[in-house]
Amino acid sequence: MRRLATILGLGALLVAAVAYAAPSEFTFGTATVQKEYTRHFSIDAASLILGPSAPDSVTIGTFRGIGLNANAETVSFNWHVPATAWTGTSDVDVIFHFFSDASTAIAVDETVIIDCDYTTLAAGDDGPGTSENITVTYTEVGGDDTAGQFYEVMLTMDFDVVGNVLSPGDTVGFICFRDATADTYGASNINVVHIGVEYKSRSIGAD
Repeated sequence: MRRLATILGLGALLVAAVAYAAPSEFTFGTATVQKEYTRHFSIDAASLILGPSAPDSVTIGTFRGIGLNANAETVSFNWHVPATAWTGTSDVDVIFHFFSDASTAIAVDETVIIDCDYTTLAAGDDGPGTSENITVTYTEVGGDDTAGQFYEVMLTMDFDVVGNVLSPGDTVGFICFRDATADTYGASNINVVHIGVEYKSRSIGAD
């Protein structure tokens, strides 16, 4: 029994050593397997930069947000691409969390369209660069929602799109808006409370 306990103890130590020594990869025989993690960059509504036609600040319960109901109402933020943590070969998602207007539900078949223009630049590049557009359309299905409902939608950046190839260490500037001339939700606000950037990483430590 003592020998069995010793073997089991050594096995547990070996597993722990592998986990701490090489969190991003491990080896089976001659094959090296790389693990991937989803990492998040979080932008609270209070940290967003408002455009010249500044949208309204709103309060929804305990949330503070930005109300968007026209194309000219924009919010901006910047993201520095991790130099070592990002995989370098995976797309990046931009996620919006918002409430519908407190007095106007999104009706069945109505749409909300969110657009972001972005530019990627490396140190030494000539600015301001050429922008790329990403967009997402939310369509209400199955019946009318309730006023003030909470939503999550996702826009995806193609990491190797021609003209704005994303590279580790780049800085990305975003200008985002609701495309109220193309969607069908009318003049009601969508109230954005949070934006997140999600990317794949092979590292669980600091960049």
